[in-house]
Amino acid sequence: MTRVRRVAAVVVALVAVGCRRSIREEIIVPPGETGWFEIIEDEPTCTDVREKDDLLVVRVDAGNHGCIGNHMPDVWYFRTYRYSRGNIIPKDRIHGETGTSVATYGDWERHAFYFCIGSNEECDRQPLPPDPPGLGWRKKQQMHPITRGCAFTRSE
Repeated sequence: MTRVRRVAAVVVALVAVGCRRSIREEIIVPPGETGWFEIIEDEPTCTDVREKDDLLVVRVDAGNHGCIGNHMPDVWYFRTYRYSRGNIIPKDRIHGETGTSVATYGDWERHAFYFCIGSNEECDRQPLPPDPPGLGWRKKQQMHPITRGCAFTRSE
């Protein structure tokens, strides 16, 4: 076995051991909203989101922002997008989907994930969420390090 294959096998094994659990995550957006959305995590001014029956529900407001007060668990996420009236947003309308990451800008950082609802062309024309200061942005030394090594996501 080559060195690269051994390293890859170890990484896969560590991720598999650390991510034995999975939960469903539903992102609920207002009807008809399009463009870039951001969900900010670890923001003390926001409400905590709690898992119930292996389901997390995150709501986004009409300004295309969602906010979670707590740090999300380190598990596999199976994400679905819905409009608040209940209809599922088709996969071909979701673009630029990210897992939670640390966004940095100078001495500022925040934990957030992003996605765009619309066609490829619509998403390419839309501006991304704003730079700091603003909701979720804190000075680097004020934020705990992100540790979501196994929080991979995929749309269902």
